[in-house]
Amino acid sequence: AKQRVSAAINNDEEAAPEQAVKLLREIFNRDGNHRDAFRLLERLISSVNDPGSAVELLREFFWTLGDAELRHELGLILAEFGRDSDETIRALRAATDAKPDSKVALERLVREYRDVGDTDSAALVTEQLLKLFPVGDAAGFELRLGLARHLANNGDTLPRALHHGEQLLAQASDNPRAISLMAEILEQGGRPLDAEIYLRKLVEQQREP
Repeated sequence: AKQRVSAAINNDEEAAPEQAVKLLREIFNRDGNHRDAFRLLERLISSVNDPGSAVELLREFFWTLGDAELRHELGLILAEFGRDSDETIRALRAATDAKPDSKVALERLVREYRDVGDTDSAALVTEQLLKLFPVGDAAGFELRLGLARHLANNGDTLPRALHHGEQLLAQASDNPRAISLMAEILEQGGRPLDAEIYLRKLVEQQREP
């Protein structure tokens, strides 16, 4: 059966992809966790001009797949063809669950949550993403800075904002944006005297030649 699917994928005839989908469906109906068949389906989706029927087949059988590597890869593909935000997020969640250290999947999930206005979920995934950046990484610094600013806007998440502010200063103790943010977090947290220490540091920086 696998050879017939491969032949159908390599066939230039217009009906060949549909024949491949039909054959793959027969395989999945017998074994919904058939690794080689999923690999062929992945290849089919990427090789035809109109992968619609192949994507539908993936939607139908993806959730039976237990192989973590494939679940990550195919989850990313399924997300590309998401019919709505809920389906896209669900596919990306499956991809990140299968591979928690996937920067690609986590970054896409953050963007998707932001696009639908779910900033709380975006912040949680961002915290997961930050664990993958090495200490001193410039991109990680900017990501943490934006996250800390967002968390500082809510009293319930101020402790998390403070944690990230401390991490920023540990990475770049003289960075004026990190210092200013820490002062803001402390002020909002009811610690004006501590905030003043950082504000004075900012003033001293500005006075230095």
